Amino acid sequence: MAEYNGDLYAFSNVKFERTDEKSIVVAYLLWFFLGGIAAHRFYLGYNNSGIAMVLLLAGSLVFGIAAFLSPILYIGLLAWGLWVLADAVMIPFMAR
Repeated sequence: MAEYNGDLYAFSNVKFERTDEKSIVVAYLLWFFLGGIAAHRFYLGYNNSGIAMVLLLAGSLVFGIAAFLSPILYIGLLAWGLWVLADAVMIPFMAR
């Protein structure tokens, strides 16, 4: 029988590896074609921030148009656009 030396990982022979690795290529394709509705975030498992991204887009469109093209529309769309562009850099880190 093996002697326990305090290292649970070595003793139990259990490996903790992520088995649900997502493809970066698929994530980038989703970002390119459906990035505006956060499809890449839902694919990578970031559901809460995906919902926030969709709500930011929908909210800025609804409130901006309802207020007759107020600055809310432009500020919301600018924030949403910057978020989508920032995701292009963050996808490799989110896929880990």
